[in-house]
Amino acid sequence: MKRFNLRSISLAILAMLLLFFLSFSTSDRCIRKTDMPTARMGQSLSVVDGQIYVIGGYPVANAPGMQIVEVYDPGTDSWSTKAPMPTGRRQHATSVVDGKIYAIGGSIGYEVQSMVEIYDPASDKWSYGTSLPAPRAAATCVVGGSIYFIGGSLTIKPPHPAVAWVEEYTPAQ
Repeated sequence: MKRFNLRSISLAILAMLLLFFLSFSTSDRCIRKTDMPTARMGQSLSVVDGQIYVIGGYPVANAPGMQIVEVYDPGTDSWSTKAPMPTGRRQHATSVVDGKIYAIGGSIGYEVQSMVEIYDPASDKWSYGTSLPAPRAAATCVVGGSIYFIGGSLTIKPPHPAVAWVEEYTPAQ
């Protein structure tokens, strides 16, 4: 059996620590970019073709939802404004299927919505989709071309009762 002395163990530990610290690059740091033109909260974000779409939201507590759509281009570090969402909302969810952004649920003031509005970045136009079976504010994700609307709340007024529902929205149908 080969025995290791304290010196060789210490050198091995130092080598591992050195490799660990060298693995961090300066690109892992946050770098401030151009500020978003419209300050807000409760907005939704989606990415289409490398562009970040910031949709709706509200500027201050108890304000109605905004219709504004702003797009950030990371390549040029610049913002542009696109066609406004037909219905100003906050706490809505967005998901992307086939290059189109689906804005789902959310609220107008304290009234939770079931509407689905669809934005086509290629034409810069909005259309309407089939509404949710029940209005609510929740999160979405996309799997296999379907949007899953998961959990959420039937009201945004405190105490925000939560639901454990999962619904599938299939744009192709």
